[in-house]
Amino acid sequence: MLAPASRHRGEIEGLRALAVLLVIAYHVGITSLSGGYIGVDVFFVISGFLITNLLLEEKNQKGVVTLRDFWARRFRRLLPMSFTVTVATLIASAFMLEQGRLREVAIESLGAFGFCTNLVLYFRSSVYLSGVTLPSPLQHFWSLAVEEQFYVVWPLLLAVVFRVARHRWKAVLATFTFVAVVASLLASIFITRNNPSGGYYFAHTRAWEILVGAGLAMMWTRVESFPRNVRSFVGWCGMAAILWSAFTFDAETVFPGFAAMVPVFGAVGVLISADCKGGTYRLLNVSPARWLGARSYSLYLWHWPALVLVEARFGTPSLVGKGAIIAACIALSAVTYATIEQPFRRSQWLALRPLKTITAGLVAVAVALGGAGLAWAIAPSPVSNLVQEDTVKLKDPSSSNTSPDQVSQLPDTAPINALLIGDSVLAGLRWWEEGTKSLNGFDWVLDAEPCRRLLYYSCLGREERNPSSAVGAFRKYKQKFDVVVVLAGYHSRDSQFEEEVTSLLDEVRATGAKVVFLSLKETLAFPAPGSRGKKSMYVSFNQRLSQVITNRNDAGIVLADWNFFSRDHREWFRSDNMHTSLPGTLALGWFISHAVATATNHQCPFDTRYPCLIPDAPPTEANWLTLFNVTNTRMRCFEMGAERTRICKVM
Repeated sequence: MLAPASRHRGEIEGLRALAVLLVIAYHVGITSLSGGYIGVDVFFVISGFLITNLLLEEKNQKGVVTLRDFWARRFRRLLPMSFTVTVATLIASAFMLEQGRLREVAIESLGAFGFCTNLVLYFRSSVYLSGVTLPSPLQHFWSLAVEEQFYVVWPLLLAVVFRVARHRWKAVLATFTFVAVVASLLASIFITRNNPSGGYYFAHTRAWEILVGAGLAMMWTRVESFPRNVRSFVGWCGMAAILWSAFTFDAETVFPGFAAMVPVFGAVGVLISADCKGGTYRLLNVSPARWLGARSYSLYLWHWPALVLVEARFGTPSLVGKGAIIAACIALSAVTYATIEQPFRRSQWLALRPLKTITAGLVAVAVALGGAGLAWAIAPSPVSNLVQEDTVKLKDPSSSNTSPDQVSQLPDTAPINALLIGDSVLAGLRWWEEGTKSLNGFDWVLDAEPCRRLLYYSCLGREERNPSSAVGAFRKYKQKFDVVVVLAGYHSRDSQFEEEVTSLLDEVRATGAKVVFLSLKETLAFPAPGSRGKKSMYVSFNQRLSQVITNRNDAGIVLADWNFFSRDHREWFRSDNMHTSLPGTLALGWFISHAVATATNHQCPFDTRYPCLIPDAPPTEANWLTLFNVTNTRMRCFEMGAERTRICKVM
């Protein structure tokens, strides 16, 4: 087991270029490269391969691995650029993000400076709607944190193996690596299935990807003995696997888990053949690819905050605009590569003083952590007024599809069987002990789950379950419903919202059931890109919802404007101006009851008015607690986990 000779390999720089371009294409939003995020997995394999090469070379040449020298090299390689980008992002965020977001960025910069962004993001991913609003400009540091954690643990393990198993270290190291790869891969598969955020961010669910590259370095002497035409063929197969993943994977692919094996082993295949002239060598070793690959670290760090901050300040740019941003980042990467990255990396003065390099690096980390903490302390608090001004009423298309002559002179008196399906906003009906008291005039089944999207998977909900989509939840019911009430969509993505609404409407209407779709609360807790916190992102969601329903021209679909109905009642909502208080939950039930009566041609549930119209405002000075004989409380009861264990909390 010998590491390959120490030399610069241009074809690996070319593979780095491919990896960073795939990641950028995904972040820019090139739909045909919906799986471009697998570029990060390619980086992991390359890192494991090269780092293990260096450690094995040092063992072969010196007989030992000097941890001090290794970590000093890593400090010189990684810290200058990561610190530069993090500080620049913090400063830019103060000017380009809406009030209150700087505190979030400051928290995440603590992770960037402390090599634990992956853990910070994991714990923040449980924050409601964290995946819907504009992401952190430092989010991409998660992969750097995983590598940095690997760089701490892996050399220590090798040093221990070299010392303890002096004459059998090759066999011991190979066995350990194999077991670690299998264990990490299994963890990735099972954790990703039950906790996607954990599978994505945890170092132990990603370690196998880096270790596969490390294992290749250990086997390199044997690999080189394979016929070149065989290695070339393996390389082209590996390239095909990487590109196939990039073009076919998407945001709904369960990842990493099993799926990550395709790009990971694809990267291994490319590395196996990368120095074979008949393999991928000619494709990857061209000058532009080598040039870009050498600057891929700087480019990876710069491109993401640039995209996020520009969108936050000026709105979502066009594809051409995003291309201009990336071009500027490539130029900036070239400058910082020449003035920051390389001078520190190639400094002979620092190379000859590894202990001082490590000491200076640790001091820099401490100072940076203190600075990030200060930025958090002095950053302005989030705005307290989350009510959007000038709320516009949405037109209910169903009201224009029915003329007065078409309305029956007598209301329908048949019993109504309704399904209420939604996310955590609708779940308030069951979280409050007496939250359903205002549902009247129909029989109902309530199926509301935190983090639920209309069509796609969203996140692990606050009740520690992975919810099915609204479409999936509806499909499980065998009984026939007269009407389906929907209050969901907060977790959707702007580019997918119309598709999700259409899919749910198609599914429900195919059964003959009518649909009551409630508008989303336009809260400023989730501002639209470029609005500087003055416009809710859900304004466009509601507009698209109205447009989809209008275009269908279907009297069996009713749009009930909950957002407009509740516009003057901040007291109905909790701190996010979205989830309801107990009085607000009773108001929501009262509103739903009227909407159901309207959709099913019944008289109003609380009086004998007919036809029943969806109200634009509640009764004057309505006291919901008194009206429904409910005692006010701050106690909410949740059904936790798959077992739905009931836990009540004062909140």
